[in-house]
Amino acid sequence: MKNLNNFPNPVLINNNMDYDNSSFDIIFENFSYENDLLKLNLKYELECDSLTEFIKEGKAKVIIKIQSVGTPYREIFEFGGKQEMHINIKKNDLAKKISIEGYVIASDNIKNFHPSELNELFFRSQIFDIRKGDILALHPGYSLPLDSSELEGPVASIFQIIKNEELKESIDVILDTDTEKINIHLNKMAYESYIKIRSQKVLDKYLAAAIVLPALTEALYYIASDEQNPDKPSGYEDKRWYRQIKNKIEEKKLSFEEKSMTSVASSLLGEIVSTALIDFEETLSGLADGSNEIGSVD
Repeated sequence: MKNLNNFPNPVLINNNMDYDNSSFDIIFENFSYENDLLKLNLKYELECDSLTEFIKEGKAKVIIKIQSVGTPYREIFEFGGKQEMHINIKKNDLAKKISIEGYVIASDNIKNFHPSELNELFFRSQIFDIRKGDILALHPGYSLPLDSSELEGPVASIFQIIKNEELKESIDVILDTDTEKINIHLNKMAYESYIKIRSQKVLDKYLAAAIVLPALTEALYYIASDEQNPDKPSGYEDKRWYRQIKNKIEEKKLSFEEKSMTSVASSLLGEIVSTALIDFEETLSGLADGSNEIGSVD
């Protein structure tokens, strides 16, 4: 799409003077949160017979551009012949606000472009050659504030455990903090063991204590260092994991001065060390008396 400040062709924008008796509107009907999704309901209304005909012929299409300020999230959604659209976005991809913009763009080259609705005062004798991707209509859209309490899930949800077959056996885990979630890379052998243990729900807390707790502790060092050295930030301030951890620290009124880094990490995960040990002890006791067998994994 072209720069919005420099159009080489007439563009239908409400209240401008390129078109007569025409309009293009994006109507934001409602939004809701459901589980880990933000659900948006949108529709468009186009009052311009010439552009409508281009859409029917497949020479143009109506799209929505959504971006989340402060995150890498940028997505284009196409109405695809319908005038209503339902969009689902993962809440973890978003920050506190999203922008929603609407466009009619050329999906093919259009020769001798001169819609009958053009303002003849400006374009009486002008003919345009439209290129694929050119903007034909624009609606500046909306800025939608989002409920950060709905966006921020449990701290454990900002970690993603990934198999990395390039890791040698001598390196069982590395962290990637340059993404919106903290990616925990395990080597092939460690990841396969993780998958087997994960299938036994009674050991979920044990896994969190063994894998997520050290990763969270390392992440806390970046946050604590930023607080102590505000003139030399870590550069992670805009990452989702950073914001979420910091929000939880404030919500729980935790302090690095009063607790060790590991204690803060355990508290953020729901006193994970104690609960993991209790669950593990109960599992072992159940196995000893035969009342609670852990199923086998092929």
